[in-house]
Amino acid sequence: MSGFVVTEDTMKPPDGYGTGLIERNYDECPVGYNSKPFSLPILSKTKQAELLAEIKAKKASLRDIRRSYLGGKPIPSTNQEQTNYCWSYSSTSAVMLKRAYQGEPHAQLSGAANAAKIKGFKNVGGWGSQSLERSAEFGIPDVNHWAEGNAGLNRHWDSEETWKNAAKYRVLEWMDLEPRNVDQMITCVLLGIPVVSDFSWWRHSVCTMEILDLNPLRTRIWNSWGDKWGDLGEGILEGSKAIPDGAIAPFSIIAS
Repeated sequence: MSGFVVTEDTMKPPDGYGTGLIERNYDECPVGYNSKPFSLPILSKTKQAELLAEIKAKKASLRDIRRSYLGGKPIPSTNQEQTNYCWSYSSTSAVMLKRAYQGEPHAQLSGAANAAKIKGFKNVGGWGSQSLERSAEFGIPDVNHWAEGNAGLNRHWDSEETWKNAAKYRVLEWMDLEPRNVDQMITCVLLGIPVVSDFSWWRHSVCTMEILDLNPLRTRIWNSWGDKWGDLGEGILEGSKAIPDGAIAPFSIIAS
């Protein structure tokens, strides 16, 4: 299968773009420390293969949904620009995908909002579970109420009206996956649950949206460097590089 494969060369952010992942310390912040641990039945290897074949035949992956959700057009990628907020944009992309999977009307959400609030408007890094957990409490505002990218660092976006808007896009249930647990990640994605994926080798957090192959493992991720990067904002990870060092997944989203 052809596609844009993330390599040592293509993993580098384009000029003017940032990453920002800080590795989560699992000794201090163990699985489930501030959320529900992964609790779904793990799909057997046989069931994984059967379900993957069915999804491919029906073109029913999260990626397929993203590519056609807006009347046959794709949901736009998020764009973190020069900020170190990838860990918030990855969860924002996951929430938009989960909303699409649930059939909710699309709203382009801001990856800057929760990161700015968590970090006191400082342009510093974090890890994926931090932003998703705040999204469960406060939601994520749309880009009309809080700008993306560098403009999202401005405090003037932080208003009562903004967080009233954000409450419409709140995560209801989410699951904290064990680090580098391949079967948990595969189970989520094949069941239509996007995974906020932190990759230490990349120092970057993205959203895993599709399983392409099981052996060897190949996945498709949705990045936060706009639609001009990769294949309309998407890239393929292979082998061990496809296994997240930290992962959390939105299981259900409030209905608008």
